[in-house]
This record gives sequence, C-alpha cells and structure tokens, in this order.
Amino acid sequence: MSCENFFNGSLIQEELQELIEEANAPEVNITIFVDNETGTAIPSGVVTHKVGKSFPVAFTESSGYQFKYWEILDKETNVKLDDVIHIKDAEDTETRFTVMKNIPNILIHPYCIQRPAVSLYSPQFSDTGVPRDTEIVITFNKNISLDNDFSKISIISNGESLSSNYKAPVVNENILTFAVDKNNLITVPGDTRRVTVTIPEGFFYIENGHKVTLGKEFSWSFNINNKTTAASIFFSCFEVLFFLSFITFNGMYFCYLNNTFFIKKTGK
Repeated sequence: MSCENFFNGSLIQEELQELIEEANAPEVNITIFVDNETGTAIPSGVVTHKVGKSFPVAFTESSGYQFKYWEILDKETNVKLDDVIHIKDAEDTETRFTVMKNIPNILIHPYCIQRPAVSLYSPQFSDTGVPRDTEIVITFNKNISLDNDFSKISIISNGESLSSNYKAPVVNENILTFAVDKNNLITVPGDTRRVTVTIPEGFFYIENGHKVTLGKEFSWSFNINNKTTAASIFFSCFEVLFFLSFITFNGMYFCYLNNTFFIKKTGK
C-alpha cells in the first residue's frame, strides 16, 4: 500500500468516525426566547440540536431597544449557565452556537436595553415664531450621561451654526437646557428665522454599566422672531406697575390703585 493510499484511508476513517460520533451524539432541546418589543430572533421557540454541532441564530432589534449580547440561562431559574453552549461572538446579532453539554432547560436570550428617546422639546414650531432669546429645552426618557460630547448637538439656521449664540448646555438628570447668550443674540433679518436642532444618533445614557445610544438622530425645527422675552417681561412689569402711577395736573394728582382711580388735590 502506498503512503498516499494510507493517508487517504486515514482521512476517510477519521471522517467516518466523526459521522458516527455525530450520529450517536445526544440531542438537546433549547429554547430561544426574546423579550416582548425588543426584537425578533430566527429561529425562535424550542429548537433541537446535537451536542457538538453548531447552528446559527440571528436577532433583529426593534427601534426602541439596543442589543448588547447573547446570554445562556436556565429556563426555570433564570440563572446564567457557563460552559453549556459556546457562542462564537456573543456581541454579534448574527452568530453561531455550539451545544457543549446535554442538560435540560437551556435558554438562549438576547440581552437588550431600552434606548434613550426625546419625550419633550421646546420651542415648538409656529409660523410667528418665538422671541429670539428663548432657551432650548430637551427632555429625555432617561437620565443623560455627562460623558456625552454636547458639542455634537447642532443648532443651525440656513447652514449657519448658532452654537455661539447659546451658552454651554446645563444637564439636570433627564433635562438638557441651552440658554441663549444675551450678549450675542441671534440676528433675525426678516420677520422670522428657521432654526433646526439635531441630536446625533450616538447620544447616550448608561444603564447597568452599558452605553445605550439613541440609535438614530433626532431633529426638529422652530421659528424665532425679532422680539425678546426681556422686552416682553419689561412690558408686563410696566403693566403691573401701572397700578400705582401719578399724574399731576392743575394742582391735582391721579392715582390708579387696585383697579380704582383716586383724584385728590395736592397739599390736601
């Protein structure tokens, strides 16, 4: 027998041995479970695979959740199982699993975290616009991480950045506020000017040590006008203070107090 025939014969024997071992390997029932609203897995439900044989699973996350990793749990106790299933890449949504042990109640679970989202923002859009010194307030559904690069939030108008017209943002848990720099007010050449605010998709918060991002950018627009809230406040104060005003005429003064006019002669 030649060396080549011997070598080929050995390979064939090894392949046959592998086929025999695979055929004799025990089958294991595995549950692939996805939490409601987090996404979908293919396959899902109960699947059967032999020990030592790998199989693929793919997960597609929903828009409101971020996939972090695959975990192997006991279906009854929800306790993490080690060395039961080998995962080729636990942080990849599409990966392969290999059953290492024949035990009951194995559960494959994609661990996901709810993404942050903008729940409220101002100013709102209106045709007439808001005073040009109106602050920008953004409310999120999660507390904001101070490690964000807030300079990546753009405030633009007609392609021009207005970031210099606003002070550094102030974070109060889940609320982000951009106050206007009163010494550098935005110029409004006409009746109104359109302003667009964009929060990048990488904006994030921290949950259980994990960085969770918006996933997609959030943007809205509003109009500003030539007025200022300072002028409006002054006018309102003027109206309020007008309850006590004096006018002298021909030796008499007029007093307007608590919606009542009083007329008296001077010196009386």
